[in-house]
Amino acid sequence: MIRGYLDEDFPAVCALERENSPKGCKPEVFVRQAGVLFADTFLVMECGGEVAGYTIGALVQHRQTTGWIVRLVVAERYRRRGFGESLVAAVVATLRERGAYEV
Repeated sequence: MIRGYLDEDFPAVCALERENSPKGCKPEVFVRQAGVLFADTFLVMECGGEVAGYTIGALVQHRQTTGWIVRLVVAERYRRRGFGESLVAAVVATLRERGAYEV
């Protein structure tokens, strides 16, 4: 299931971000800010009641017709199952709904 990010997802998303970032990275500030700045385009994939991955999209400030995928992370144990592809499709659809012509 893909859904919008919730505050309750914070610990799980931080853990995924930490696992997929350089050593010493502290993702808490990034995740907290992303939850506010990209609230409409921060999507979480849930599998079996746990966060299996997430993606964050953004519209370019000066050109609202361009969207970016800021982040895409799938937990190691859920890779090679199409989760990343599903997250990309969901965030692209979300960005297009908000006016992005290209992503």
